[in-house]
Parts: sequence; C-alpha cells; structure tokens
Amino acid sequence: MYGIHKPVLVKEAMEYLQVKKGGVYLDATLDGGGHARAILAHGAGRVLGIERDPEIVRMVKKEHIPHLEVEESSYVNMEALATRRHIKNIDGILFDFGLSSWHLESSRRGFSFLRDEALDMRFSNKEKVTAAEIINTRSVAELTEIFREYGEERLASRVAHAIVKARKQGRIMTTSHLYKIISGVLPRYSAKNPAAKIFQALRIAVNRELENIEMGIKAALRLVRPGGRVAAISFHSLEDRIVKNAFRNDTGGFAVTKKPVTPSQRELRENPRARSARLRAWEKKV
Repeated sequence: MYGIHKPVLVKEAMEYLQVKKGGVYLDATLDGGGHARAILAHGAGRVLGIERDPEIVRMVKKEHIPHLEVEESSYVNMEALATRRHIKNIDGILFDFGLSSWHLESSRRGFSFLRDEALDMRFSNKEKVTAAEIINTRSVAELTEIFREYGEERLASRVAHAIVKARKQGRIMTTSHLYKIISGVLPRYSAKNPAAKIFQALRIAVNRELENIEMGIKAALRLVRPGGRVAAISFHSLEDRIVKNAFRNDTGGFAVTKKPVTPSQRELRENPRARSARLRAWEKKV
C-alpha cells in the first residue's frame, strides 16, 4: 500500500511517539497504512487505523495486516470509536494531514490541476458539497474569503471575480476549465503554480479540513493516556498553526518538539513531496 502514499517522516514519527512493545496506538489518518505498518514494526501490539475514504479502506482491508484494525470514519470520531472497540490506555496517536498520492493520481476526483477531471475533491462521498458546487454557487465575497483564508492567496478577489464572470457562460465542472480561468488572472512569480493555492483552498473548504483538524487534535489530547504522546505531521502553515496552538494551550501536557521537525536531505531526495512536511509532538502529563 505504499503505492497509495509514501509516508513521510516515518523514522522521526516513531522516535517522537516512543513506540512501545505491546503498546496501543491510533493512526488517525491511515491512508495506505505506511505509518501504521511502521508502528507495528516497532513492536506495537494493537493499532487502530482511521480513514475517511471508503476506497482506501477497502484496499487496506484486503491486505489483512496483523494487529491492524481499520475503521471507515473521521478522526473527529476517535473517542467514540475507541469506546466502541474497548480501546483503553492509548500510548500514542499519529496524524498525517498530507494529501495522498492516490488522491492526486488515481482517485479521479479533481484534486490535481494537472489532470482533466470532474471538480469533486471530496475525501468521502458522505460529504454533501463538491468543489463544483462551491465554484458555481458561491458569491464573489464568499469565494474571495475561501481563497484568502484557506489558500492564503493575496489576489483572491481577482480569482473570484474571474470565476463568477466565467460561469455566466456556463457551469465550471472540470479541473481544466477552472485551471484555465485561474491561469488567466494570476501571474506566475515562482516555480510553484499559482493554481495550487486555489485548489488547496477548495479542498479544505469541501472537506472542512481545518475545523476537523482542530477537533481531531483536541480529541487526541483527551484520549491518550498519561505519559502517552500525540504526533502530527502538517503540510502548510494553516495546519501547523492549529497543531502548534493546540499543543501549546493544553495545560494537561507539554510540547516535546520546541520547533517543528523537518525531513532530512536524504528523504527529500527520495520523496520530493515531503518538502513541506512538519512534525510536532506533545506528551500528556503523568
């Protein structure tokens, strides 16, 4: 399942989780199971993997990985899931908020502007709103706020006006159509494609990612046992800020990473997608 998503900062995540032989762990963002496998390889006795996407859940379950239990759900529900499965004294919980290679390359849901696909962007079909619905129904003001808040795009208003103008000629339903609109109004200042921020913003809005991250992190801090650890891997400043503030503000524990841990040069050579990964860890007081 590493073909779905090559996990990042694996060595560092295992180090900061302090994986114990026979320990109990939650992989809150299972994806292809890369981090869960590593936790098990370090001697864990039980791992619960939580994954929203039913297609990924189906693929992971086919592998029948020993000591790995898989739940199709969101990590915001981890407390209820742990109660239902009678999981107690959790030694560590791991989050990896990165978008998987499978979603980008194989899901056909419009996560990448490099492919001509329908504008869906849902991690799960249980989400009611698609990217196409947002693009075709939201006002200039609403689109501007989405692009500015979730994409940190300083020219958000320009993109929003261009989208509203373009949709008067017909609905915007594909990634290629949206990309053409964005490319027509945003200058390219650097190697990073300007459409990346807009696509990121839409994905965050569709899946309510920032709201879920905040709820999920807080749930993890409550759920982990005294002396247990929570580790989170973020990929942009919006995610990292939520994690940093949650770890800093919770008086029941303390951050064990003073600064975020970043990938080694070797990992960056082997997996360029890891370049923006940042790991932070927290420990609950005994």
